[in-house]
Amino acid sequence: MLCHEFVFSREPLSLPKRTTPSLLTTGFFKKMLAPSIRILLCAISSIALSNIHADVSTPSIFGDHMVLQRNHANPVWGWADPDEKVVITIAGQSHATKADSNGDWKIALEPLPAGGPHSMVIKGENSLPMQIY
Repeated sequence: MLCHEFVFSREPLSLPKRTTPSLLTTGFFKKMLAPSIRILLCAISSIALSNIHADVSTPSIFGDHMVLQRNHANPVWGWADPDEKVVITIAGQSHATKADSNGDWKIALEPLPAGGPHSMVIKGENSLPMQIY
């Protein structure tokens, strides 16, 4: 058969027959692998769910050496466990709030004069100290 005859032939191409059975068709996957995978997934998810605990955290814009706008009520926000008490202390101020049912919290700081550095501590079940200006 010439090359062009092969390309234009109307005979369907036949693939070689599989001589060994597939793992999926032998039932090996159903009998042995699937239960093992289910057990592994259950173990991983139970470990992950048992350790769910949200430390007080803030977005990455809050941190050491950040600069607050002077003479302005600056908002500070972040996340914690739902209903967790969050306290922020800075330059003689102390503000407290409670995280909502989603774990979100927000506090507006009283205006600060220019200067610094100020030590700001955000405290819940953990503590986030930072030096800000």
